[in-house]
Amino acid sequence: MNRKCPKMSNMIHVKSFNFLANTCKLLLLVCLIGWSTQAKAQCDCGRIDELQKLLKNEANAQKRAEIFNELSAKYYESKQKGLAMKYANDALSYATRNRDKKGQAMALYNKANVNYDPTKGDEGSLQTTVDLFDKARAIYDELGDKEGVAATHEGLGRFYKKYAYLTSGDNANARKAVENLEKAEDIREGLLKDGSLTDKQKEVQRKQLGEIFSALIEVYFNNLNDNTKAQQFYDRSIEILGQNDDNVTAQLGRQIKKNEEKERERQQLIYLIIAIAGFFMLLLTIGLVINIGTTRKKNRLLDEQKTKLARTNKMIEEKNELIEAKNRQMESHNQELADLNRQMNRVNKEVELTNFELNEKNEEINQTAEALKQQSLALESQKVKLEKAYETITLLSQIGQDLTSSLDFDKTLNTLENRVKEMMPVDGFSVCIFDEAKNELNFRYVTEFNSRQTPFTLSMEDTHHPAVWCVKNNKEITIHQKEDLNAQSFYDTSLNDSLNSMMYYPMLNEDQVIGAVSVQSRLIAAYTPYYADIFKTLVLYSSIAISNAENYRTLHSTLDDLKTTQDQLVEAEKMASLGNLVAGVAHEINTPVGIGVTAASRLESKTNDFIELYNSKKMKKSDLEKFLSTNKEGSKIILNNLNRAAKLVQGFKQVAVGQSNEEKQKFNLKTYIEDTLIALQPKLKNKPYELKVDLDELFIESYSGAYSQIITNLVMNSIIHAFKGRDKGTISLSVKQNGNRLKMTYSDDGNGIAPEILDKVFDPFVTTNREGGGTGLGMNILYNLVVQKLKGKVDFKSGVGEGVTFDFDLPMNV
Repeated sequence: MNRKCPKMSNMIHVKSFNFLANTCKLLLLVCLIGWSTQAKAQCDCGRIDELQKLLKNEANAQKRAEIFNELSAKYYESKQKGLAMKYANDALSYATRNRDKKGQAMALYNKANVNYDPTKGDEGSLQTTVDLFDKARAIYDELGDKEGVAATHEGLGRFYKKYAYLTSGDNANARKAVENLEKAEDIREGLLKDGSLTDKQKEVQRKQLGEIFSALIEVYFNNLNDNTKAQQFYDRSIEILGQNDDNVTAQLGRQIKKNEEKERERQQLIYLIIAIAGFFMLLLTIGLVINIGTTRKKNRLLDEQKTKLARTNKMIEEKNELIEAKNRQMESHNQELADLNRQMNRVNKEVELTNFELNEKNEEINQTAEALKQQSLALESQKVKLEKAYETITLLSQIGQDLTSSLDFDKTLNTLENRVKEMMPVDGFSVCIFDEAKNELNFRYVTEFNSRQTPFTLSMEDTHHPAVWCVKNNKEITIHQKEDLNAQSFYDTSLNDSLNSMMYYPMLNEDQVIGAVSVQSRLIAAYTPYYADIFKTLVLYSSIAISNAENYRTLHSTLDDLKTTQDQLVEAEKMASLGNLVAGVAHEINTPVGIGVTAASRLESKTNDFIELYNSKKMKKSDLEKFLSTNKEGSKIILNNLNRAAKLVQGFKQVAVGQSNEEKQKFNLKTYIEDTLIALQPKLKNKPYELKVDLDELFIESYSGAYSQIITNLVMNSIIHAFKGRDKGTISLSVKQNGNRLKMTYSDDGNGIAPEILDKVFDPFVTTNREGGGTGLGMNILYNLVVQKLKGKVDFKSGVGEGVTFDFDLPMNV
């Protein structure tokens, strides 16, 4: 039964390449880089769709696990590793919950097929993948499922075969591949000999054995270079599967054909290297020609540089001649210096004689200096004391400035505490203010060990407290240790038990006690008379600072009251302006309403006459036509006058609502200004004043009431002040867009503004019409609306008899 394949006798043995062949291979790889082949997997989409539908309708956990496993296998066959891994995990989860051992083993096998991925670290490592195969095989062993054991051995063998290149040095993976494939072959050969298998099952086993033999021949032939083993498995496949097994025969034929193709590739590689070598020789020749031309050009440049160097050398020789001339001059000067040195030597001898005399006098001076040194030490000691005293006075002066420079109560006391700590030992600090009205002492600032304490109040009747006694008697208290406090019948339950030394000093304002300041220290006898003098000075400064702070607080409260009063006056001025509009509009409405009432009365009378004529049955066609004409004319009069009244009411409504509305809104500025001017018409009626308006159609987001108030104040100002004593006048108003801002200009040609109030136009309560009831708030309200509410700018120019012009620069969107 040990037959040889006819082509095995002609098999080409692989020989090693020499250095030239290796070089050719490297060049070929450089030229052919990027060529690759890509296997295209076939997707059994129909079966996958069928399985997906079954999965939707299947509730049984074991069945779902089986479907998941089959889906994983199908996606693995179609090279979709992500989906294959997902369904393998789902199958493992369902099988584990259902304690389905076979389902678990199949899920682990499917997961192992797609697990290897070095980018995932340990999770996707080669060893982790092998462990998954081993777990699946162990479960199949436990179940006694030989088919499953054979499948896991075969899968693990194919896995090692696929990644045999990872251990190409010692062929470890290739050897593990044949080890597992041979185990799978033994098991399947045993199953094939089992008489209990059907013909169909035997055919499946034969197919699986053919694929295993094919894989074993390929590994032994390509990876392990063991042609003998490859021949043995080929003979064994013939023995078991028969002569005509296409899978194994084709596999062996492919290996032979592959070796023949390798030989042809080597021949082609030799021809290719010769062609490439010729090509490089051509490039080398071209490069040499170019290099010769470049070298000639560089030689010409070198000749030019030599010429320049010759000229430079000539210039250097000329400069050297100049230097020699200067050297001769220097020699002459040196001779003169030698003569001067001889004269100096003579002078030095005379100086030596003089020095001898001076040394004798220095001895006398040294004796005098020693006496002066003793006096100087005494003076230095006094100077140190004076400097310390000066530094203390300077620091106290600076502290006084710091304390009195602030009008904030807490900031003043915080500064006082920090300054006191700079000049003496302080662990506790407190300031109390005397409230004469309540007869209480308010401890408003208390700290212990750098921690702010809760303020508290003491009655002035509690005279055993040192602070109360100090304020009540206007005398300071100094305690050197806690026992002295009790000895003097004093107690202070608010103090920390660790505090020993303390001082209490009263604060005075114009000989009146306003409170007291206290410092405490954990040290015994911490406060010497020196510290007491410093503390007394600081308390004096703090008295002034606290009085200033209290006065400022009172003044600030008064200013707040004045501001509230001013706001109320401004609001009253706004309401007065609105009241004037109401009165004017009401008067203006009376005319169209009166005309409408008269026309309605006449129409009623004519209607009654027409009814009587109709009832008398004497009505003619001419009577009907006359009645209809009269009715049409009366209706038109009523409708026109009612529309006129409605327009006045609508305009006033827009202005009134705008003035009372404090909300920002988007509106048509042109329409709103026109409504405001309609509401102001009663004020201009029957007056010889002309109003010229030039408005752009602008939609802005701002405060409509502010614009109404500004225009109303300007027009009323012109009527009351500008045209006083004049029989005519012109008012002009224009609004134009300027980028994202608008420019509004208002002017009149009236009397102008008096020179004495030019600088106070926008100040409150400035008016020249006090006798006429003017409050002087109109222009002040205008200025505040423009600057504060509308975030704009306003300026004006005026001269006596030249009228006035107001220029407004306002944002389109506030």
